[in-house]
Amino acid sequence: MIALLAIGMTGAAACGDDDDDGATQQPTAEDQDSVAGPGAGAIVPNTFLTHEGAQYRLSDILQADLEDESQFSEVGEATEADVDGDLTVFTKDGDAESVYTFWQGSGSGDTATPDSWYRWEPAD
Repeated sequence: MIALLAIGMTGAAACGDDDDDGATQQPTAEDQDSVAGPGAGAIVPNTFLTHEGAQYRLSDILQADLEDESQFSEVGEATEADVDGDLTVFTKDGDAESVYTFWQGSGSGDTATPDSWYRWEPAD
């Protein structure tokens, strides 16, 4: 509990702007996005993908503009997936267990959804 409070206070301090006038500005939505980390969405339980006979469970959604695209290598196509979109499968340097798929964002303004990497971990 104390660690969470300390992290929350650190995040709030990092977002605030203490001017010479002594007033602290509240963080903007843009500041909040930059502090929130790479996660881009909620995970629906029991979402699976099959690649080369192995089943993977969706474990994370990463905001693509916060990832180094050069770390991803195309390795094939999923034969089944519980999500819509491109079923091209990638691996990521340094993550030998998981596979990834890319989702092209859409919309603009307040309703925009960012490009995202879906991380799938072995279901076993």
